[in-house]
Amino acid sequence: MRIIATWRRIRLWLVLFFAAVSGGCPSPGGPPAPPAEIPALVAFPKSVGIDVSRVAGESPSSALVADSAGKAQSGIDNFSDLISLGPITFNSFSSLLDDFLGPLSDLEIPVSPTVTTFEGPMTFAPGLVAAVKIDFADFDLDGDGASEGCTNCTCPTGCAPAFSECPTEAPVSRLKPVCYRIWLRDVGQTEYVRFLAGRFDRYATRDDPETEGSEENAGEGRFRMGVEPPPTPDGMRNPLALGVLYDHRHDTDPLKKETEFFILDRRLDAGGAPVSSDEAHALVTQETPAVPAPEGTLRKTVKLDLRKTPDPEDGPGLVQYIGRFRDDLDFWGGTFNLQDIGGVDPKTVSGEDVCARISTGEETADANCTDAGISVTGEGFLRAAAEADSSFPAGFPESPTF
Repeated sequence: MRIIATWRRIRLWLVLFFAAVSGGCPSPGGPPAPPAEIPALVAFPKSVGIDVSRVAGESPSSALVADSAGKAQSGIDNFSDLISLGPITFNSFSSLLDDFLGPLSDLEIPVSPTVTTFEGPMTFAPGLVAAVKIDFADFDLDGDGASEGCTNCTCPTGCAPAFSECPTEAPVSRLKPVCYRIWLRDVGQTEYVRFLAGRFDRYATRDDPETEGSEENAGEGRFRMGVEPPPTPDGMRNPLALGVLYDHRHDTDPLKKETEFFILDRRLDAGGAPVSSDEAHALVTQETPAVPAPEGTLRKTVKLDLRKTPDPEDGPGLVQYIGRFRDDLDFWGGTFNLQDIGGVDPKTVSGEDVCARISTGEETADANCTDAGISVTGEGFLRAAAEADSSFPAGFPESPTF
């Protein structure tokens, strides 16, 4: 499948990453939330990324572990690579995912009580047009034994025959999730395969080019995406799965956003036994600082848990990272733990509650981070990604339902 080429970019990026680092509800008494706008067309988000470029910098140095191994936290000369590690990783995941979300967002599917399925072309690139089938019926996305409570059509307020039209807006309390399961038939193929399954809690909002500023917002929802190329001649399989949760629409705090990624890239032998795996869990949040700050100031937190099995010969098999910063200040607060646990002399680079300057990478007084509200004191690392976070649920049939 040609679409698999983009998935291979995800897999290749994971390999390159490890190689590089080696060598809401309104408050009581507050105003009610405004009515939610309901678009005329199903609105997949074009992107679920959050801008963390303020501290992304360049690619992490290949000597990140080797040069710093064995040094105490105060002995690390420069934190620039560590500061940029989290944002670079998250940006890479976001960029690769956009290759799929963009074509989905271009589909023209009516939001209507009578639209329960869709079938049509989806253009990934000039000359690369696949066919998709989408079923909007309710199902169990998380595999917890309970359906999501979706409407069974593209209208978030209800379906036919009870409703004949979908309103253009409705109170948030009236909205129900809209589920979807997507099967893809790639160019030159005759069979559909499972591609993506998820739910919209709030549709995305598109930018109106006739108005000033940008209204674009990814909305709120979650989905699972996956692909498994044909086995190799020796029977090796290489399934790849990705789970995403995003919430970019808080009615009481329009600046607040959150995106979470889970990625499992596994290689299995002919008998189904695991040979190796790359696992990633990333979480980014954006919000208003908890301390006084200029209006519109954003505080952003990046968390990572990356694991490679078996442990590579050089570099970390485990990367744990927490980083926090504000877009108006030159300070970064973070905690990190990078381990190369293989070999006779394991290497570890770790630091707790570091405060450093973004522009220079030099450690600075803790008060600079504490006063800015970007200290990460007492915060724990993310848990490791698990298969249940990204695998397709049993309620997602191998073949289309229609």
